Amino acid sequence: MTDEGSYLLIARNPWFTLGHGTFFGFVLHPLWLLSGQHLASFRLLGFVLGITMALVFARSIELRLSSGRNLNGWVRAALYGGFLASSLGIYVDGIRTPCYNWLAWWGAGLFLAALFCPEKRGCRSGLWTVLGALGWVVLFLGKWGAALILLAFAGAVLFLRRPRDEGLRQDRFRFLSVLGLGVVGLGVAFWVIGYQGLADTLEAGVLISRETGSHGFWLIRKYAWELFYYLYRMARAFVWILPLGLMLWWARKKITGVKPDLQTFGSWVFLLGAGLALVRGYGIGGTLTFSKESIIAGGWWIGVLWLVWKVVGFSPTSSLAWRPILICTCAPFLLGVGTNTSLADYAGHSTLFTLAGGWLFATGLLS
Repeated sequence: MTDEGSYLLIARNPWFTLGHGTFFGFVLHPLWLLSGQHLASFRLLGFVLGITMALVFARSIELRLSSGRNLNGWVRAALYGGFLASSLGIYVDGIRTPCYNWLAWWGAGLFLAALFCPEKRGCRSGLWTVLGALGWVVLFLGKWGAALILLAFAGAVLFLRRPRDEGLRQDRFRFLSVLGLGVVGLGVAFWVIGYQGLADTLEAGVLISRETGSHGFWLIRKYAWELFYYLYRMARAFVWILPLGLMLWWARKKITGVKPDLQTFGSWVFLLGAGLALVRGYGIGGTLTFSKESIIAGGWWIGVLWLVWKVVGFSPTSSLAWRPILICTCAPFLLGVGTNTSLADYAGHSTLFTLAGGWLFATGLLS
């Protein structure tokens, strides 16, 4: 009776196991059949799909970042390399078998990638809309509470004020297009599941929540504590990273007699910080001693800021930048709402969205 055991049973026959109140088994069932009903192939298929989603997300950010200009080769390498690396965050300290959290992560990635892609006309725009709708349907079936919360939050951010420029109007149109097509896709999915499958699954969820006490208003207090704990994890990373940078700055100035330029200094802090993360994570006590959240805080964020500094220099962000940045930054926490598990762990598993927020910050600087 392990978590992974239940996921496999639900994927094998979602009409019988009832999905514990969510519909993720109906999405996993075709993947289970496609993998030949073999556990290793099932996990490998999930890995390949996760990598594919990360590349699609990176392509969306690249299009928004370029805005008609050619990006430096090193910038593109850092962009795609970072997204590929962060796509592995879903497997850190977690379950390797695709499950409802994996589906929520995967679906949200496609949904946000389509939402912020600048392609607005023609067949390419239609393809991105289809991908976004597919992502939202998968997200809803995987974790319907998180899907509704993320949708409501994104809608509130995009429609908070009257549009003052064409870019925001286009983002709103894409949001409504994805939502409309997603509702149609969800209707088709419910038709396949059938009334009895829907009713039995929801009934199972209500029964389990009553018997285990895993849901209730007390979760709000738990979520508040988990947000604080996440910030503590990031602060703990800088306890290691900042002294490292200060020692490097002092040593360079002592040896050469001049202050190091910020570009070189930033690159060395980034590389040494990543090396420190590997040493602490894999050389001393395993990954739990230096969590994925710490790697994001101490390495990737500094790396993104340094890269923007090196390529274009700092300038005020554009009026459009804060909306996608806010949505991507909050997405990891919103995906954790609705279950009795750590929001800090969810944020660690969803570092893909944190990294996207960093690159969207660069988009504002390039605007």
